[in-house]
Amino acid sequence: MNTKNTDGYLVHSLAKGVKVLSAFDYGKKELSVQEISKITSIHRTTVHRSVFTLEKEGFIERNETNGKYRLGLKLFELGNMVAANMDIRHRARTYLEKLADNCGIAVHLVIRDGWEAIYIDKVEPTKSMIRYSRIGKRVPLYCTAVGKVLLGGLPEEDIIKALSKIEFMKLTPNTIDNLYELLKQVQNAKEVGYALDLEELELGLNCIAVPIYNHFGNIIAAVSASGSASQFPVENIQELVKNVQETGNGISSSLGWIADR
Repeated sequence: MNTKNTDGYLVHSLAKGVKVLSAFDYGKKELSVQEISKITSIHRTTVHRSVFTLEKEGFIERNETNGKYRLGLKLFELGNMVAANMDIRHRARTYLEKLADNCGIAVHLVIRDGWEAIYIDKVEPTKSMIRYSRIGKRVPLYCTAVGKVLLGGLPEEDIIKALSKIEFMKLTPNTIDNLYELLKQVQNAKEVGYALDLEELELGLNCIAVPIYNHFGNIIAAVSASGSASQFPVENIQELVKNVQETGNGISSSLGWIADR
């Protein structure tokens, strides 16, 4: 397509907003309006308008201590979705099938969308009784194993900022119903490398989840194994944890992740 013929479609204010976002990099995590103006060669007044709009939409955040700006959670969410959906289903499928066959329970590939988790793939053995889930289904982050794992990829301040506004609905007697307990379990999941949902989302249903990392070491998805409480009682859960972790590590490695680098 001829560039001359397409210039008329260019939204200049949007282009300047993109330039503002592009000013941030690993060496410049926080920038003042003056610094952004200098880097982008955009007039300070225009930068002021751009950062006001970007902050309002969640693409950047203002550090109240020093008045500088940093990239916001909205970009993290969008980037997570792009990275997770590029080819992760294709790469993960063989690992999911092997886990489902070996363990005889339903296996899911899950990503985060805002403050919900979405099943983007599912494999279940022929005799599986788990019919609650389907590809495309959304579940809360606060009461699921996959949710706790996915939240582990976010800064704690972002979790607090967002989840302090939601209602912790008590879906079962075991459902987490407060932010403090959720943060404890998210931290524990980060330390041990997996998370559990023991009848928190649904009575009679247990779930184990582990993170999937990209080549940067960022959590971009989760893999989970779900079954009835009788299929994997708490006292026998560690063997299944090992199998799910091997699956998660295999998928992560296929995406370029190197453990302990």
